[in-house]
Amino acid sequence: MESSAEELGRGLAQYICGGAFWGLLIAIGVMLIVRELWCWYWKLNHIRKSQDEQTALLNEVVTELRELRRTGAMPPPVSAPVATKTPPPIASNAESAPTGRRCPNGHLVRDDRMRYCPMCGVPMV
Repeated sequence: MESSAEELGRGLAQYICGGAFWGLLIAIGVMLIVRELWCWYWKLNHIRKSQDEQTALLNEVVTELRELRRTGAMPPPVSAPVATKTPPPIASNAESAPTGRRCPNGHLVRDDRMRYCPMCGVPMV
């Protein structure tokens, strides 16, 4: 009788330990899944809050620009700086001289159909 009671006790202990192991494993898995969902949710809320702040700031900028346009106090657009580079000397020999036009900044434009200098963007005269 003692042997069957001992066997029953060992079997019960193994059953409880095995069940506790699987229960613990399942609990850890559920905790990790819930943690990922929780972090994902709060990360989305943080991104949404940042986007709302950016949208509010952009709306303020647009409102200020509209007010400046309405009052006529809009500053002139910023233009590209004009190159002050001097043009290279033109060769005296007609055969060695490159053909084409020069832009106001002195760049050689070989194509006569060009309306703007490809080097500096200045309109051709």
